Amino acid sequence: MTLTIEVARGVSDVKRGEPVADDTTLRWTLRGPAVESPGPSWAVLVLAFLIGFETLVERGDTYPIYLSAAVLLSAGWLVYSGIKKKALLAFGAIPIAALWVNSLVGGTLFVDNLVFFFVAHSLYALYLAVAGYTFMAYPRKKR
Repeated sequence: MTLTIEVARGVSDVKRGEPVADDTTLRWTLRGPAVESPGPSWAVLVLAFLIGFETLVERGDTYPIYLSAAVLLSAGWLVYSGIKKKALLAFGAIPIAALWVNSLVGGTLFVDNLVFFFVAHSLYALYLAVAGYTFMAYPRKKR
């Protein structure tokens, strides 16, 4: 089952040299464009491993700012790439990564609540793994 949303596109969005016959609509799908022989995005999968590994690391008095920044930057990258590939699944990064804003503004949600810490990290790691194999996958080169 493929969910499609059609969005009208104006003449100003057509790039030079692009075929104009099919440019009247954009098709949004849940997983983005189908890739014939997909290869996983290793950058996203390594990021998923690192975020998942964070669930097992002992926490300190504060949550590290660099981890919050890494999660928010990676979510921005996923949303940007998902929009370019017209994948609705990319928008799932926004509510999950928004949990890390609490740490940036001085909140102690991850420090005070062990269950929330575990669930947030594991949920984002699972989301990254799914993204790495769906809309962030790339077509393999034929040998």
